[in-house]
Amino acid sequence: MALNGGQSGGDSRANGSGWVSPERHRVTAADPDAAEQFFAKAYANIAIRNERQAPAFRLQVDRISVPGLGIDDFRWGVAGDAETRSFDHLLCILPRSGVLRVDDGRSHERFGPGQPSIFSPGRGAHIGWTADYDLRALPLDWGVLTRCAEAATGMAPGDLRFTGSRPVSASMSRYWWATIDHVERQLAAPDSAVASPLVRAQLVDVVAASALGVFPNTAMTHDESGGPGRVAPAALRRALDHIDAHAAEPLGLADIAAAAGPSTRALQHAFARHLDTTPTHHLRRVRLTRAHHELIAADPTRDTVAGIARRWGFGHPGRFAQQYQEYFGVSPSRTLQR
Repeated sequence: MALNGGQSGGDSRANGSGWVSPERHRVTAADPDAAEQFFAKAYANIAIRNERQAPAFRLQVDRISVPGLGIDDFRWGVAGDAETRSFDHLLCILPRSGVLRVDDGRSHERFGPGQPSIFSPGRGAHIGWTADYDLRALPLDWGVLTRCAEAATGMAPGDLRFTGSRPVSASMSRYWWATIDHVERQLAAPDSAVASPLVRAQLVDVVAASALGVFPNTAMTHDESGGPGRVAPAALRRALDHIDAHAAEPLGLADIAAAAGPSTRALQHAFARHLDTTPTHHLRRVRLTRAHHELIAADPTRDTVAGIARRWGFGHPGRFAQQYQEYFGVSPSRTLQR
């Protein structure tokens, strides 16, 4: 058995504030047992079959990741087939060359270059691939997906299921590729903004929401006819207080609703009715205001607009500058130089 792995490029730093730079690792497996060992640790148990007779087995995996988000680039040296056990996450596959065949007991499907697919939790499958199979893989935490589905539709977490493995349309397939390309660029960028826990949490939510819009699932047809329900003024105040107290931390709609008491849908309705905004837009305004105060107090010889923006969850300097200008009527760079 031979399984080699190590960091290759990129620095890794973390502190108590949750800042973690993306890490790069390369893993190579020189025989099927080593490949199974890698899969068991990274994804799920898998039993590789006929590749055991291959004279020159080789699997290479290049990984770039931060906590909660990562992309693996796979390169196989020989054709093969395997039995996969069920996953506890949603595994997104984007093939770039070669062919993947999947039989999950209910359907037989074939995915060629450029045809994304997913493996849903709780379902195993028999898979086969060609010798030139080259793919990109991205696992998504199931808890993040259910939280996003609940925030968007009000559905109970246990009601989320993916009902198909292909994108709902060709345009959504292209959108999914663009989304993953964006994630990879963010992870690979020098001094990546994804090191910020706030930026990282937002990027994870973007990917999860995109998956819910690209691949067929029960959130797409969830019945919202029951109405959002009434939110008491005290609950709305709790939500505002929680946002104010935790704006410097990764914070999503589900977190705010859990602290305030009502459902996510009811809370969104209350913010729209009483404050003419949404919880996430209010959170963005709070973070903009905190960044504004920090820019005023900053030392322009040591501090930068991009660094302060990143601390408050704004990973794209251009968008931050635009939002800041719209809200305060002045550019962030002008504020810093005052």
